[in-house]
Amino acid sequence: MEFLDGGSEEKAKKNRGLDELYDRIWQQAKSYSWYMILAAIYIFFSLMVFGIELNIVIVLGVFLLVHIGSLGIIGVILIVNICIVQNRLSSLM
Repeated sequence: MEFLDGGSEEKAKKNRGLDELYDRIWQQAKSYSWYMILAAIYIFFSLMVFGIELNIVIVLGVFLLVHIGSLGIIGVILIVNICIVQNRLSSLM
């Protein structure tokens, strides 16, 4: 697998390039996941304002599913995007 600078995967591992890329991807995924939680909080708060009674256990369960689900899905999307960009750049070289 070729990387952005035309080097090999072993060179990137030696220079900790893969670790930094991995950390950056999952930091971004966590950030976006918290935005999804914030949106879910606003939705549930709006439902409460309109008079809909909500069970706290169900609400917390939905928050957990939204957080873990969005973290996983967004992480996979970011990894796929990085792989697509790397493949396009390696095909140009």
